[in-house]
Amino acid sequence: LEINSAVLAAMGERDAWHHRLWRGEVAWLLPLIDHVRLHACQSLTRAHGSDWPTRWQLPEGMSPETAHEYNPLRCELGYLKTLLRSQPALCRDGRVKPELIGQAHWIRNELAHYHPVEFAQVRELLMMVGAG
Repeated sequence: LEINSAVLAAMGERDAWHHRLWRGEVAWLLPLIDHVRLHACQSLTRAHGSDWPTRWQLPEGMSPETAHEYNPLRCELGYLKTLLRSQPALCRDGRVKPELIGQAHWIRNELAHYHPVEFAQVRELLMMVGAG
């Protein structure tokens, strides 16, 4: 049994209300963010081959000996954001937009730290996804 969110707010249960808001955001934003990440990885793989994540640098903790085993679809948002910033050639065809990856990364990090995200940030992400 759960109390209605409006009742939580009316009772001044701000922490419980924020947690409820966060749970709702996580449920629909994390799958969208993973879709953005996966779409970018697939586009980069088609355009630059399967070694694009390890061609110029290696993800933290990866040894050069295991770089050839790296699955490009597993590339994390933080590393992807760093790689796009350091290798602008990856974005030249316009399929992958660094600002979209940056916004997705920021929202994912906020949610990972149990912070609800403001509607303006979500709207910006949705507009970028719709435009891309």
